[in-house]
Amino acid sequence: MVIYFDRIRFMVEFALREDIDVLDFLTDLDELKYWSSQFENEIKVLIGDGVGWEKKVFGDWGLREMVIHFSAWAALTIESIEKVKNGEGEPVPVLEFDSDWREFNEREIAERVEMSGEEIHKEFLDLRERLYREYASVRGGETNEMLYEFVSWCVEMDVEHYREHSGEVSKVVTALE
Repeated sequence: MVIYFDRIRFMVEFALREDIDVLDFLTDLDELKYWSSQFENEIKVLIGDGVGWEKKVFGDWGLREMVIHFSAWAALTIESIEKVKNGEGEPVPVLEFDSDWREFNEREIAERVEMSGEEIHKEFLDLRERLYREYASVRGGETNEMLYEFVSWCVEMDVEHYREHSGEVSKVVTALE
């Protein structure tokens, strides 16, 4: 119960700091912005403390791979939303099997092996902002029901995704203190 109230307190503080209407804050999109902001703050701490991009934060993944992971999923989601908006059919199929998403992550990480930490971070920030705009455009009155349901589901999944990985990175940050 204490964790739940701490979460509410932090969310309200975030809403006030970001000038978001506290009563509207509990929407999924605002919660997504909160958790991705937490993740971004943890990235800044690790980079700022000189720990660097290779610090292990999740299994064999360093911070570098974790940030690429978020960028790759954001790009795939943006592609899916644009595909439906342009009348090109249904969203890109969600990777349903463990091996599918593992292969996806490995391929995306391999494609960015030559990128610097700064380039990876910039890509992450750019894709995250682009994804927010895509989400907001659909949630702000889109009439395509399939797209609206898909985007609603994606926002919920992103909240869980950021919450999960932010917690993992937070453990690393805490261990440095």
